[in-house]
Amino acid sequence: MINIHSETMLTIPEAAKQLPGRPALATLWRWRTRGIRGAKLETVVVGREEKVSAEKKRCQEPFW
Repeated sequence: MINIHSETMLTIPEAAKQLPGRPALATLWRWRTRGIRGAKLETVVVGREEKVSAEKKRCQEPFW
């Protein structure tokens, strides 16, 4: 579970820019909705944006 108060939050486009190979935004949306290898990308809605935890991004091995 993402803790928005103690973790650095990235928007999906910001997270895509930090990934090797810079995948398309549609790829990250697909990881969020359908998942990859049985796991879904964990996001949280903050205001009107979906955010990914920068710290969790390092731990979510199937995605990165």
